[in-house]
Amino acid sequence: MSLQAENHTPLNEGKLTPEQILKKQLGAFSCLIEEHTFSAIMKNQTHFIQSATQADIVTVCIKQQDHFSLEFLGANRRQLISTLRQYKVKFNNLKINDFIAHFKEDVKDENQTYLEVRSLERIFDGVIDQEQYPLFEKEIGFTSAVIYPIFTRKHEEIGYIIYFYLNKHQPKFENLPLMTSFFESVIQPLYDSKSRTFYSKLERISFFVPELTPAEKRITRRMLDAHSNAKIANDMHISVNTVKTHVKNIFNKYNVNSKMELSKALKQVKI
Repeated sequence: MSLQAENHTPLNEGKLTPEQILKKQLGAFSCLIEEHTFSAIMKNQTHFIQSATQADIVTVCIKQQDHFSLEFLGANRRQLISTLRQYKVKFNNLKINDFIAHFKEDVKDENQTYLEVRSLERIFDGVIDQEQYPLFEKEIGFTSAVIYPIFTRKHEEIGYIIYFYLNKHQPKFENLPLMTSFFESVIQPLYDSKSRTFYSKLERISFFVPELTPAEKRITRRMLDAHSNAKIANDMHISVNTVKTHVKNIFNKYNVNSKMELSKALKQVKI
């Protein structure tokens, strides 16, 4: 799947649906099979993410041993990164334990699934002098941030998605849970819980579809893009019967009976 600029069609009525997210998930899995990086996949979805959430910047924070691996998305990300560097913030100084402690402290209700903060101190505590926060917030036009935890399939917390709102922009709360589930579904196959390591692609992608031949990988990618057997046959210059044989082999390897079951199996691969 080529990572071309996506269609900037507005979302219907501004509200996400599970069907939209499923389509995006299938597209992301297709890109993973094609061995694109997590960064490339997410940057290609920037317009969709920003349209759905109204966030100016989205930061993906994944546990890497004692620190976070950070991925910044959004048209304003360069401004945030530049300002952080101006304040001499080193990204590897963002300690996991400190961040988690603040999150747990601020989330009082055990049923609460997210945290909204109106001070950057709750995010960058300890890496900027306290008196600098008002200047920092004014410089980037900070209004608020909404933080969602993300989990493995075994419900182990492995990081956070932070939606930053600048210049008095407001969160589109009704879309944030579904968008977070999209991030989570793409991150899960690339995260090794034992070593607490997040792999961008190559180190892990060979395990993502370990039993598929090169031809089966190409066909799987096209199936996840909702291509028909006839179109796959035409694209790959093979017969429809050959495609059907490959599809049958793919289904057998993952013990599934349909494209939908295959997408779920790929999402739940244990690696």
